[in-house]
Amino acid sequence: MSNKINIMIIGAEKAGTTSLLRYLSVHPEISTHDEQEMTYFVNDEEYDKGYKNAYNKYFKSFQRDEKILAKSVGCMYFPDATNRMKLHNPEMRLLALLRNPVDRAYSAYWYARLMGHERIESFEEAIEVESKRKMYGSDSERRYNMYMDRGFYYKQLKKVNAYFKKEQIKILLYDDLKNNKKNVIDECFLFLGLEGCQDSGIVEVHNKSSVARSDAISRLMNESNGLRRIAKLFISPKYRRVIKYTIRNKNRKSYKYSEISSVTKDKLMNYYYDDICMLEKEYFIDLKHWKNR
Repeated sequence: MSNKINIMIIGAEKAGTTSLLRYLSVHPEISTHDEQEMTYFVNDEEYDKGYKNAYNKYFKSFQRDEKILAKSVGCMYFPDATNRMKLHNPEMRLLALLRNPVDRAYSAYWYARLMGHERIESFEEAIEVESKRKMYGSDSERRYNMYMDRGFYYKQLKKVNAYFKKEQIKILLYDDLKNNKKNVIDECFLFLGLEGCQDSGIVEVHNKSSVARSDAISRLMNESNGLRRIAKLFISPKYRRVIKYTIRNKNRKSYKYSEISSVTKDKLMNYYYDDICMLEKEYFIDLKHWKNR
């Protein structure tokens, strides 16, 4: 079918991608999905059903003179997803939003706890077993619990460049989006060949970091939970989403998680240092503020 995705936010996870999606969606020439993620390229079962099925699921309100924008943070991390995007639309424009990898890893751990994907109650313990999870763990662990591995941005972007030209990829920084939303959004519109628009709707922050009131409730809401599978048999997708977000929002505490320890922070920065340096050199980005923290 001709209504292909034109723009893809490919990552990174916990780097402000949901906010970026909503900020860009205010443009009158952009159409996007209501769901937090469009998982067509990263979900094997969904991909096997074909794009027509995914289009009907995510983009029902599409108008022919609009560009289709989608977001899936796994697209930068999983090589199969990049290949699938290329096959879908080789002219696609990609937005990669990057965050200090240490902060990103810690935020991702707490998000996994909130969403019921993590049972280990210490970040340090979770990263200690990550290599074993990557090699011998379940599909769920490789998808949700790769806190350190997802922070190697240079390695991931090099794989993306094997399928897409550099001029098709716009690299953005989380700190810039956080501190100067208007400039970042205008840069995106320019990169996408669109005229700027009014900045109404860009002040809200989406998908804020938080901790769970109850880990048991978070695990109950997990996609792989048996109760969720039963609910799919009797409740429509629309009402399942309403129920899910209502319960999860009620289960969020208003305050943020505690700070990462300085020892762990220094250890992880040493872990990422070479990758950050290569990212600076290859893509001409100044990341001193990451390395000097």
